[in-house]
Amino acid sequence: MSQMDGVTKTIGPDTYKVLMLDPMTASDLLLDLTTIFGPGLGAVVSGVIKSPDSREAIKQIWAGVSASGEAVEAKNGAPESTALDLLGDNLERGIVDFLGRLTREKQREIIDTMVGVTSVNKGEKWPSLKSIFDIHFRGRPKAMYVWLGFALSTQYKDFFSP
Repeated sequence: MSQMDGVTKTIGPDTYKVLMLDPMTASDLLLDLTTIFGPGLGAVVSGVIKSPDSREAIKQIWAGVSASGEAVEAKNGAPESTALDLLGDNLERGIVDFLGRLTREKQREIIDTMVGVTSVNKGEKWPSLKSIFDIHFRGRPKAMYVWLGFALSTQYKDFFSP
């Protein structure tokens, strides 16, 4: 697969194709994402590291993150709640920190960046998502965030691979 071919995925009734960002835009976006998510993720993980079962819990959390929102499955007979139990108050602190760093303007900038490299299958045609964005996601905010997760994970898939 060429970098210019993009990655295609069907989400619900729609099939999207996401192209790779140019290197500097990808780098800038990664810096933004790190600034937004980094400190909150640090708060979450800091509680896990103190646990004697931290290695397994971190694997479970990472599996959940890299699965783009799919539920974390139990491993080796461990209960599914193990990772969340180990997080405790740190999860809440991490979420509050994340939400405090994500501004409306930054969220729109991130979405606009990903919209610019996404097209949607409409039968024989693949119009840019940018040209139909307002209509396409009207009344479907969850679908928009699922697409955004896919678009971002496509750009940085080598970060989520072993």
